[in-house]
Amino acid sequence: QPSPTVEPFRVHCQMNYGGRSYFLYHVSEHTKLNQSWSDYRQGFGALTGDHWLGLDHLSSIVNGRAARGVPAKLTFETIAGGAQLTGSHSNFLIGDETDDYKIESVGYYSGKLTDCMTDLVGSTFATYDHGSDNGMSCAVQYGGGWWFGNACAPCNPVGVFSSDGER
Repeated sequence: QPSPTVEPFRVHCQMNYGGRSYFLYHVSEHTKLNQSWSDYRQGFGALTGDHWLGLDHLSSIVNGRAARGVPAKLTFETIAGGAQLTGSHSNFLIGDETDDYKIESVGYYSGKLTDCMTDLVGSTFATYDHGSDNGMSCAVQYGGGWWFGNACAPCNPVGVFSSDGER
């Protein structure tokens, strides 16, 4: 139950490597994550499978950590060409619903995946029915809600799986 939430909520966790909480878990190409603004705000799916925790919960986790001086690390993991690739940002921070969950910080990047989040600092979250992605309809084009930025972000982990492992 991160501060400032009133009610506790459940998250998908793995306790190896010091512990991780997942706000997105997407491993099945059959699960379509093209959901409404309301769904992305509140969360959807099952914690035991593909799911999105919810922007409200994500905001309270990262902001609660920031208030205690403990940065939230953002890590991407994928399998491409049979190899597991990761990339991490040292200080992920987003706003709340009043500013459409704008990315305020991602911190320092390290890893083998291409850094696709640094250029998105200042971007707001967009879905097919809400938000701004500079009139490009990225959420419609790529089939999921995300922080798309000015040019339909090069990463979209909630979109349709690609055969080349690049999106």
